[in-house]
Amino acid sequence: MNSRFSLLTRGIILVAAPFTMQLLLVLTLMLSLERVQEQASHEAYIRDLLAQTYSVCNSVPEIATLILLQRRSLELVSEDAVSKQLKLMKLRISNVERLAKKNPRQLANISKLEDGRKHLEVPDIDMLEDNESYRKKQLEQISALFNALSDMVQVEKIELAAAPKERAALRHTVILCILGWIAATIIVALCLARFYAQSIRDPLLRLAENARLLSQRHMLHHEMSGTDAIAEFDKTLHKVDAKLKVARENEELLVENAADLICTLSPNLTFLSANSFASRLLAVGAKQLQRQPAQEYIIESERSKFEAAMQLAKLETQTRFEIKMQRPEGTQVETLWSSLWSPVDNAYFCIVHDVTELKRIERIKQGFSAILSDDLRAPLNSVIDSMRKMENDPNSPITEVLRPEIQSVKTNLQWLIDMVTDLLDFEKLQYGEMNFKFESTRIQEIFHEAVSLVKEIATARSIAITIGETDRFIVVDRSRFTQLVVNLLANAIKFSPQGGKIDIAIEQLGDASLELSISDEGPGVPESFREKIFAPFEQVPDQTKSQDGTGLGLAICKSIADGHNAKIYVRPGARCGSQFCVQLSGDAVQ
Repeated sequence: MNSRFSLLTRGIILVAAPFTMQLLLVLTLMLSLERVQEQASHEAYIRDLLAQTYSVCNSVPEIATLILLQRRSLELVSEDAVSKQLKLMKLRISNVERLAKKNPRQLANISKLEDGRKHLEVPDIDMLEDNESYRKKQLEQISALFNALSDMVQVEKIELAAAPKERAALRHTVILCILGWIAATIIVALCLARFYAQSIRDPLLRLAENARLLSQRHMLHHEMSGTDAIAEFDKTLHKVDAKLKVARENEELLVENAADLICTLSPNLTFLSANSFASRLLAVGAKQLQRQPAQEYIIESERSKFEAAMQLAKLETQTRFEIKMQRPEGTQVETLWSSLWSPVDNAYFCIVHDVTELKRIERIKQGFSAILSDDLRAPLNSVIDSMRKMENDPNSPITEVLRPEIQSVKTNLQWLIDMVTDLLDFEKLQYGEMNFKFESTRIQEIFHEAVSLVKEIATARSIAITIGETDRFIVVDRSRFTQLVVNLLANAIKFSPQGGKIDIAIEQLGDASLELSISDEGPGVPESFREKIFAPFEQVPDQTKSQDGTGLGLAICKSIADGHNAKIYVRPGARCGSQFCVQLSGDAVQ
């Protein structure tokens, strides 16, 4: 819908229209009440005027009687009594005149009252005795005054009689106004409802529907026209939809051309979808693979392992495991699975990588390692033994000039043997071929044995090694754990200064775990290398010590620690140098 009003203006209209109608109703009622009050005040005025007029009319005969009685006998009526009554009557007539002035229709009668009031005077005795015509004149004045009062009463009675009709007309007008306001309110409410439906509700419903369609990857409704906030939001949804379509197309293209099997499995482990790599991995088309149990393509001996790993994927963020699969013709394929459970889609998302060739290369590497062990290390040891015998034989023709050269050759040969040994150990640890034999061992015995193995090189550099006292026992593979300590000590000796000191300490941590630490006085490990220093062939650059060694000593320590479910890390020493730590869990501490 194309609206000329902004969303704010539409909201103001919806609020202001009812408020305006209420304001008009209040104004109408106020005007009606004012007219009712005016009508009531006018009726009260008429009744008051009539009461005053009746009072004057009632006093006229009394005054006339007093005047006649005074004429007949002065003894019957005194002059003061007549004068008092005349003053009272004049006051009442003045009140009537004051009230009557509010009604323009009483002007003629007011004029008559004023004339009559002016001629109301007390007669003297001579006029009463000598002038007979005075009586007639007074009576005529009183009669005229009475007639004026009667006319005034008649006018007010007419208006008073018309008051009920005016009240009825006013009431009828008020009722019509209220009914008209109700009708207008209904019409305005219907118009506002239509306005709200067309300008706010329908666009919002359409916007919500577009959002729902977007979430379900369906086609959206046509884009709204206009420049208001709802239309702008709808345009944004359409832009997002267009970008998502491009992203989905790229994703589908990427998945379809991936060098891995990308598939989805139902909760009961049947294939829901798969990419075209299925034909290369399993020799089965992607469509043919749908709705088939995944267990049919797993070798029978590993099906239970596969089902357990997929169940584990529901509990963890992501699960990786190796499984041997088989093609319909019986050919086996070694695969690495990466599975992720989606509660929203109620399905497993899996990436299956073919590691058959990688496993073949690993087996070749292991064969090569065996060759190194049998065909290279043994001859090297034989050469070293022969050179030692020649060096120790008193009849040997070796001169003093050649002895340093022979010692250098022995050192290099020993370095080659150590490198081969490290490579073999590292390979075994990497591929899980190193078997651990756990036993309860006293920590002090491992430390003393490790120190005895490095004592010769420590003494050569005048480095002192101290061992903290403890009587604790740990459950470890004694041989491999001793190798870990020896490697850490050798690393500490290599980087310690001449005449330095190495401390071996044991500390009980709060979570029942035990921390073993080896501190040196070397240059230390920069913070940026404290994690990757345990990776194979990683060494800290720009150290003052020469970079001799294979770069596998700390990597082997890391693999041995992982095999013991322990943590290994490095931190700055208390004074200087580095402190390499191994934290054993509480289960391994006795």
